[in-house]
Amino acid sequence: MNRKRSLIKTTKKAKSEFIHVIHPWPPIYDENSKVLLLGSLPSPKSLASGFYYGSPQNIFWSTLAKTLGVDEPEKSKEARLSFALKHRVAIWITLKEADIIGAQDSTIKNPVPNDFSDILKNSQLGQFLQKEKKPRSSLTNWQRRK
Repeated sequence: MNRKRSLIKTTKKAKSEFIHVIHPWPPIYDENSKVLLLGSLPSPKSLASGFYYGSPQNIFWSTLAKTLGVDEPEKSKEARLSFALKHRVAIWITLKEADIIGAQDSTIKNPVPNDFSDILKNSQLGQFLQKEKKPRSSLTNWQRRK
């Protein structure tokens, strides 16, 4: 997905540094996906790595593997993509863009939700799992507008 504008723009606001994040990746899913794991926005380290939960400190992939009772995938984007699809797990980010301080979800301002129409129409999703509180309200607000 090519974007003409910058993915990250830093602005000073009330002694805090907000970063405007534009989520750059399409959702991970296919027609066999059954469970959707949702995050709010990619962290600065995940953005730098170029893939979902790419920070070396992030335990997402090891936790997912343990939950599924399988070995953790290699750290390459391709291996992680294949791993998610093999286990019928879809992954996406609730927000298309927002302002945030670092990776602190509690600081999210000006959220713009992603459009879930395609992923819902073209998969077998039956469960939606998310950890953060802010994305839930964003997804609920988006669903109400549709």
